Amino acid sequence: MTKKILILLGLCVMVFAAGCGDDGEVNKTEYKATDPVIQTARVKIAEIKDAYLDEVRGIVQEWSPKLQVGGLEDEEKEVRQAELKKVMRTVGRKLVDDVKVVLAAIPQETRNAHSIDYLKLVFVEPIDYSSDQRSGEQSGVSLLEKETMVYGLSPERCAQYTDEIVAYFHVGMKKDDAEIFFSALAGLLDAINFQQGLALIDQIMKADPDGSFFINTRFSRDSWKSVKSNLLMSLERYNEANAIYDSMLSEGEDKQKILKGKEENDAQETEKRIEDRERKDDADKTGEDKRLPRAEITFVGADGKEKGAITVLLFEDDAFNAVANFISLAESGYYDNKEFFAINNIFALTGSKFDCGVGEPDYSIEAKSKRGVFRGTLTCAKSSPAQIFLMKYRPRLEEQRKALVAFGFIVKGIDEIDKLMIGDRISKIEITDKRKGSVYEPEKEKKN
Repeated sequence: MTKKILILLGLCVMVFAAGCGDDGEVNKTEYKATDPVIQTARVKIAEIKDAYLDEVRGIVQEWSPKLQVGGLEDEEKEVRQAELKKVMRTVGRKLVDDVKVVLAAIPQETRNAHSIDYLKLVFVEPIDYSSDQRSGEQSGVSLLEKETMVYGLSPERCAQYTDEIVAYFHVGMKKDDAEIFFSALAGLLDAINFQQGLALIDQIMKADPDGSFFINTRFSRDSWKSVKSNLLMSLERYNEANAIYDSMLSEGEDKQKILKGKEENDAQETEKRIEDRERKDDADKTGEDKRLPRAEITFVGADGKEKGAITVLLFEDDAFNAVANFISLAESGYYDNKEFFAINNIFALTGSKFDCGVGEPDYSIEAKSKRGVFRGTLTCAKSSPAQIFLMKYRPRLEEQRKALVAFGFIVKGIDEIDKLMIGDRISKIEITDKRKGSVYEPEKEKKN
């Protein structure tokens, strides 16, 4: 537990340490915007960043003794860690909100006339720093990324950012600006949901039908066709993805790469067809000794108001230990009032935040499943028995899918997961339709 506390404090320190020079001052980029209005905005944002870093320093100084004091019970440590997380999120949100106020004051005509400078402020230049705990690498976080981290992007914000990207493409940027534009576009695609990403790419390709803007950049028109086919695969629109691969083959592109994409697309379509058949079979199981248990999960917003509900059918026959563990924790009240602390375009995550030692059970389980991971799947992490991933879409990479254990799927209310924001919570989980004779007690393993 002490190690986890130090990791948490270390993350807080890295937030400001990565942005400081040897003398403790925040590094200032040498880049200067050509327009005085945007340059003034950059200076104001730099001042906001300085104030944010000072506040983080103060938080670290205040909380270090609180978390390292001896004799604390584990429960009290977890409470204090949760409080620290809330404090850090509050200052993170203030940073985002203050920067957004500065950007909103830039006139639209100035944004249009100096679109690349503006895109840099929103999508490229860092307003904060993050660190990968596993590699120790530090990287800058843009406004878009920071907003996603502390709020989660609402559909409205996704639409606004999408409109800005498209608007600045239409004003006619110089070829030298293409790299910045596509870096901004790539960052946005990582943040918004796949459906909006698909619409965004369609708008860009429609605005440049002959691909002239893509010439002499590392983002060829065909590379964006590949991105589009990948998005279609994630949206489970396999026929449309195959049509794109076929068109690329007919145009004489990299045959080996395209055929590999087609092969993956066909494999996923086959897996989804099998999964759909198994889901139907599961839903048709009736009788006290054959039916599958269900979980009724209700959500509440950060403001305390009700925010929808979902019904999940649990894969007792294909992932019993994971199901038993979930039911055991749910009925103990473990998930009540648990916050969604990570939300992106792939999943909404709640349960234990094991990297900071918050709420992690003192055991592990061997969780296995015969089922695939698709939109609407309920999964847990192999590394943590108490985490819940509500899958918005199928993860693109196989290694990401292998790290998850599918143990249920949403049979009612699937669109509710798209509305979840960071800070929303599980209100209650009610387990119904338990199978007669089943004892939902997982096989536990003692943690090392």
